[in-house]
Amino acid sequence: QAAILSLVFWLAGISVPVMRAAFIALGIAPIIFTYLFAKRFLDFPTAFLAAFFFAQDPTYIFSARSDNGPVLVMLICKLGALYFFTLWWQKSRIISLILGAFLCGVGLYDKLNFAWFIAACALAVGIFYGQEVWQKAAAFKRGKVFIPLAFFCLGASPQIAYLVMTGGKLLRDLIGLLTTETPFGITNANFLP
Repeated sequence: QAAILSLVFWLAGISVPVMRAAFIALGIAPIIFTYLFAKRFLDFPTAFLAAFFFAQDPTYIFSARSDNGPVLVMLICKLGALYFFTLWWQKSRIISLILGAFLCGVGLYDKLNFAWFIAACALAVGIFYGQEVWQKAAAFKRGKVFIPLAFFCLGASPQIAYLVMTGGKLLRDLIGLLTTETPFGITNANFLP
């Protein structure tokens, strides 16, 4: 997000209207990806309505206008990845798989909790379409399976570099949070209470 704003400020100058315009322009991409993703499964009117109603959500409008937290980049990565993975699933074009993997890497770099999205998608696909995924993966020529993985790593490369340079400090800190006790006497690893 900082890189995007730096580029926009460099091109158009530093001001609040320029910043808001950049966020609004970024806010269009998730709406487009919502339409494209829905269009892969549904007819035009339904896909259009899905995108239209998404664009009318007051929380989304506020977030797109002021980017309340890194919402826009996360939504671009999530909805873009869903669209490209669906496109790969339906058309078997490796470029779609590469773009989806890259967006997942960027999403993980942008916000580490993006890992929940990746894990949830992998689990859902594994449960409902596991056998078909293995068949599609087996159809890859040897070595081609590493291309999407390489693009995932490219998208997440700043995060990977940080982990390497700090000796995994971020992961150790996250594991430490699991054993931390809340003010209510519950450890974070104890999910049920």
